[in-house]
Amino acid sequence: MQPFTQRREEGEKIQSAELISFAKCLEDCELQEVKSIGTFFTWTNRSTWSKIDTMVANSRWYQEIEYTHISCITEEFSDHTPLKINFPGCPKRRDHFKFCEIWCNDPKYKEIVQMQSQKRRKRNKM
Repeated sequence: MQPFTQRREEGEKIQSAELISFAKCLEDCELQEVKSIGTFFTWTNRSTWSKIDTMVANSRWYQEIEYTHISCITEEFSDHTPLKINFPGCPKRRDHFKFCEIWCNDPKYKEIVQMQSQKRRKRNKM
């Protein structure tokens, strides 16, 4: 089986077994194509047009970054179309965390801190 990124000679056709293998890999890795706006075809040699440039993401991506889409930017000087990742609904980070000592008096203080710490560790593994 050939690697997915194999170079082809001009006019050489993609074999259906390659597409099936690639689709299975995406499925096994639980990856889905991120929706894009703009031109559908992302590569051309001026006689053939194809969609070969794309972004894939898993469910974890969408849990962490709720709304994402790709803009296909029209490029006149390359045979590939640059992709721009957009995060229109992405919340801005807070500048500073302020700790109030009175929180330590809450009976559930340690439990809450441990729970949030575990959540943060899981997010950072992405």
